Amino acid sequence: MLKKFYPKTILLMKNNNFIFFGTPDYAVHTLESLKLSGFLPSLIVCSPDAKVGRKQILTAPPAKLFALQNNMPILQPTKIDQATVDGILKYAPAYAVVAAYGKILPNILLDAVPYGFLNVHPSLLPKYRGPAPEIAPILNGDTKTGVTIILLDQLVDHGPILAQEEIVLNGNEFSHDLAKNLFEIGGKMLVNIIPKWLEGKINSTDQDHTQATLTYKTKKLDAKINLSDDPKILWAKWRAYYPWPGLYFEIDNPHQTKLGAKPPSKLHVKINKAIFADNQFTPTLVTPEGKKPITFTEFKKAHKI
Repeated sequence: MLKKFYPKTILLMKNNNFIFFGTPDYAVHTLESLKLSGFLPSLIVCSPDAKVGRKQILTAPPAKLFALQNNMPILQPTKIDQATVDGILKYAPAYAVVAAYGKILPNILLDAVPYGFLNVHPSLLPKYRGPAPEIAPILNGDTKTGVTIILLDQLVDHGPILAQEEIVLNGNEFSHDLAKNLFEIGGKMLVNIIPKWLEGKINSTDQDHTQATLTYKTKKLDAKINLSDDPKILWAKWRAYYPWPGLYFEIDNPHQTKLGAKPPSKLHVKINKAIFADNQFTPTLVTPEGKKPITFTEFKKAHKI
């Protein structure tokens, strides 16, 4: 529902006033698609800089780097409080775009933007709501997935649908590459949708909430495997969880690492590289905890497995 009237001559400009919410590299893929067609936000809202890697180096998120490269204002709130809402509304956005932002936006903000928040979600909603929609179809062996543009509401991935686009899966996709592709598609969809939405030429469709399925935030434990599991399941997990958290397995640890210290009962082994051939999943390079990478053949010989 349109909440306020904006003169059509202003709203239909390609560079009409909007704000972008998104943080990781996936969000940048949507931004790049928008930029190619002349849609540039007045403000980019993303998460704060975070410590990354073993050395815990404070690192700017990809969306911030995009903003800096394109001379755009940036806002990096730790939470969306009243002060943040006031700072956002100073830009007087006609609408907003959300792609991989990861925070719940309060009603006070959602209701203040005349044409609402258009959210890019990388699944065919109502299937795969939640934070891992690019992982679920790989794990479940789906033959298709897609992108849904919804009008954001207060509930997670719950709002009415403005558009959907379906893609076919070949069974060899990796989740990171799949997400990149879907968010690029989402940006291209927005280029077509936004002018029509602002003109009132798109009718939203409520989701069938009885068909909704949920995804959950990936944990490191999700990537623990047994090498004796079904090879097709292992191949799916390898593609779903690469590069993070990355598959690993454990074996009994026969060695003591420090004199007088009690050795851990299990040795954690990360899989760095793997192949799937002749219906067999085979690690090729692994890293035992605390050691350097070695070939899986060398590892099996050393540990007699």
